Amino acid sequence: MGLNALHEMAVKRPPSRSSQHPHAPKVSGSPVGDFLRELHRRLSEERSGDVATYIPGLAKANPDWFGIVLVTADGEVYEVGDSRQEFTIQSISKPFVYGTALEDDTRAVVFRRLNREISVFDY
Repeated sequence: MGLNALHEMAVKRPPSRSSQHPHAPKVSGSPVGDFLRELHRRLSEERSGDVATYIPGLAKANPDWFGIVLVTADGEVYEVGDSRQEFTIQSISKPFVYGTALEDDTRAVVFRRLNREISVFDY
């Protein structure tokens, strides 16, 4: 099933307990939304690991926060759980900055400025 077919079927889910934003999706019944709700239900039970404390912003995170947001290429938004909870993004910002740089310049220009493939940087 292609993205257009999914888009045609898309009906967004109601806001979750923490998604009471005025622009939150308000309709249920989408296969995408159903999948995300089931995924969230299954994964929200996961409690292994610890909150990282080596960066103060990370140390403030509540381990019970868990949200999933999916935005399609045509702008449909699906969200479940604590999707509106603000959090620090730290190193995950790198792909977004890289993508923005590619939008602003050609790949050759960006790589010339980086002087290497992006994948060789340590994370």
